[in-house]
Amino acid sequence: MSNLTFEVGASCWVLSVSEGPTRADYNLVGWATDKSASTAQWTPGEKFDRSPQQGEVITLYAVWSTEVYTLVFVGNGATNEMGAAKMSFGGNQKLPISALKRPGYSFCGWAERALDAREGRWNFADGAVLARPLAPLGAVKTLYAAWSNNVYS
Repeated sequence: MSNLTFEVGASCWVLSVSEGPTRADYNLVGWATDKSASTAQWTPGEKFDRSPQQGEVITLYAVWSTEVYTLVFVGNGATNEMGAAKMSFGGNQKLPISALKRPGYSFCGWAERALDAREGRWNFADGAVLARPLAPLGAVKTLYAAWSNNVYS
């Protein structure tokens, strides 16, 4: 990330989440002057309220959190597999669209329990927006594909 220069006494804001750096499997919490900080002094997009002296260099370090969990998808008879998904604890997280195929069946949705999936019951539609996280931080949660038999008469 490049350096930013500001005039003494000028107002500035720390980078927001959309403008700031990214790091796989981490969320940007904010910024701090201590390289090893675990809490942010400034949140993304907040006004930087420190007045530097003429020629002073202030370095801000990104503060990260691992607010993710992993979803693993079991195909229940699918002829292919679907990779795991890293899910964030932020709002409006969507389940990935199923890439599973099972000849003679239609995909219905995802069940949290294997028995429910085998009996054709599911908790989440394909690509559903989640109202809540499905697992604790850092945990792995398994979802099971529910299918309906394509019966033709």
